[in-house]
Amino acid sequence: MDDLPSTDVLLGSIVSLGAGNNQQRDIIQYTQHLKPKVYYPGHLTDVAQAGSALYHKINWRETAQKHGFPQSEWPEFRLLVDPNDFLVPQVFTTQRRALGQTARGERRVASQCR
Repeated sequence: MDDLPSTDVLLGSIVSLGAGNNQQRDIIQYTQHLKPKVYYPGHLTDVAQAGSALYHKINWRETAQKHGFPQSEWPEFRLLVDPNDFLVPQVFTTQRRALGQTARGERRVASQCR
């Protein structure tokens, strides 16, 4: 993964097989290697209990800290909470500098991308 270019947006899992033993160590490791600017955690209701999104966000942060992942290198964490956020389109316009800028030019976030 270190040979891959860093990515702007990572749509990745937040629930890992073996989470009872390793928490989210593997998820933290691939996030460290891919270096996304924005991370959308997935699988929150496929294999996790409905309503558990906040638990998994806290667990991600605690695991990252325990494994020495410097907070200054963390991606922007965009938690989608089922069912409300799953119905909101996430739109990115690659011609604009600010990630998350809407088609009308409104800004949603301050993240800058290449």
